[in-house]
Amino acid sequence: MKYQWTEDLATGDAEMDRQHREILARAAALAEATRTAAAAPEAVRALRSLAAYVHAHFDAEERSMVAYAYPAAEEHRRAHDALRAEFQGLAEAFRLGGASAALVARVTAFVTEAIASHVADEDRRLAAHLATARRRSPRPARG
Repeated sequence: MKYQWTEDLATGDAEMDRQHREILARAAALAEATRTAAAAPEAVRALRSLAAYVHAHFDAEERSMVAYAYPAAEEHRRAHDALRAEFQGLAEAFRLGGASAALVARVTAFVTEAIASHVADEDRRLAAHLATARRRSPRPARG
């Protein structure tokens, strides 16, 4: 599985898109690290790196939602919470059972389907709001 950025993932927000590219790069590193059982320590590091970055990305989006008074912030946060929970479940399964083919397939599906769906739905709406809000007031409100 190749995790490649494509323009259909673009939100129009440069920072958000940069972070999404980084998520894909870290997912690719995890996929590469799970190719052999001998790479288990690298796979664990790659999974931790991906998890940490996904959480940091969600935190950054949530700060922007507060700073720019995003009206759908609560709904978007709930979507993040659901993704965090799903990712945590995958990480725990990986910790307990290693990088089985089935688990790697679940991680692949999570990144390529759940994350892509979130980008297409939630993040594009957020990016549009941020663009409008920044045009009106380039400095965010303090939250």
